[in-house]
Amino acid sequence: MQNSKIPVHTIPDIIEGIIIRRPSKIIKSPYVADVQIAGEEKLAHCPSLGLCGMIVPGSLVFMSLNQTKTKTDYKVHAVLVNERESKTNFTPSGDVIVGCDPILSNKIGKKIGEHTSELQSPMYLVCRLLL
Repeated sequence: MQNSKIPVHTIPDIIEGIIIRRPSKIIKSPYVADVQIAGEEKLAHCPSLGLCGMIVPGSLVFMSLNQTKTKTDYKVHAVLVNERESKTNFTPSGDVIVGCDPILSNKIGKKIGEHTSELQSPMYLVCRLLL
């Protein structure tokens, strides 16, 4: 296997924000949250609803400016979750960044399946299908 340091996907200009409330007080959709960015309250699209309770008021989220014309200024891509109390503690601090954009996850999975040489053999067909 070739060791490559080329990123599978890059999200330019990541912006950090804090969830204030979801759904937003302005747009009552569960896909929209009020977020605080640099002291200002903005609207952000949360494509995965509440991510099983991980996107709650006070959560640190990683966003980008919305590239499409929508009612929200930002799109949430990931959330910082503390897994300290979980048995699957991956880092000493317990902090894990969890992706919360299903469409982006599908694109990344597809790229990994297409560009990983080990997964190209028929022996690993199941792995490709699961991605």
